[in-house]
Amino acid sequence: MARKDYVRSSAPKRRPGARQKKAPERKVPWLALVVLVVAVVAFGAFLVNLAKRPDAPQAPAEKPVTTDTTPAAPAAAKTKEQLPTPPKEQWRYVDALKNKEVQVEVPPRPKSTTLYQMQCGSFKEQHQAEEQKAKLAFVGLEAKVLKTGDWYRVVLGPYKGKRAAQNDSHKAEKGGIPGCAIWTWR
Repeated sequence: MARKDYVRSSAPKRRPGARQKKAPERKVPWLALVVLVVAVVAFGAFLVNLAKRPDAPQAPAEKPVTTDTTPAAPAAAKTKEQLPTPPKEQWRYVDALKNKEVQVEVPPRPKSTTLYQMQCGSFKEQHQAEEQKAKLAFVGLEAKVLKTGDWYRVVLGPYKGKRAAQNDSHKAEKGGIPGCAIWTWR
């Protein structure tokens, strides 16, 4: 069956006698314009009314600055009252905390007796498991091949802690063997 090329085909041609539809004329939204004008006028009236309110705080009138250099001006500055010196704050906790020692009893961490193992593959063929074991040996990890049913598992461990198993897992990832799973020892 021949395939049709839709990319190169052109748009269908219009017939010369066909009438074209005209876009409908747009009507002016008179109601929306009237509402908008009324809202603007009302907002302006509100602002004018707000400015004329008598309870509005008024700015204090500034005293006129005189450039008179008569001897009375320095005398007025001397007669001003000087502010008293602020009292010195005395806090007792500053002195109490300088030599304070806090003693906290931290309970010893319980030693974990859980052993962990790391599995870096499970294969149907024994030669595949042996290849994985060799790859781990090139990274510096010693693995075992265990037969479980029809499967050959590549297992490392036992590890005394999960952190040690994670360190070896990171070594294996750097050596190109990702996806090693860490489980409790069985």
